[in-house]
Amino acid sequence: MAKCNQMELLKVYIAKLIPSSKEEKPNGQTKYTFSDKLVINLYETGSYVFQGNIKSLLKNRVEVHIESLNFKVKPHKKISNFPSFANSYKTLKTSPSSYKFSPFISSSLPFSKIEISNNFSPCFS
Repeated sequence: MAKCNQMELLKVYIAKLIPSSKEEKPNGQTKYTFSDKLVINLYETGSYVFQGNIKSLLKNRVEVHIESLNFKVKPHKKISNFPSFANSYKTLKTSPSSYKFSPFISSSLPFSKIEISNNFSPCFS
């Protein structure tokens, strides 16, 4: 049996494919039956089995989705020959109190104040 690492997300995805019936059994199995006679059995252990019309396009869609759920991102390797300017960057002052933030206007802009007019006229009437 094949495995899915994100079974809850898989159940949500399959439910969006509109199965013609869903049957939950006491042994932890959820059985989805589709109109094209494809049957997907999901187990609490993360296993899944396709039965019935295994040439179904839905089967292909579900398999691709399972692959995307199981995909693991590998961390990047550490770069040993990083440019020398990186070390000088660390010496810059990075304290948050050394920066002056304005949420709308940067102090480097040539103006100091924005005026908002109350004479707004819509383009249509």
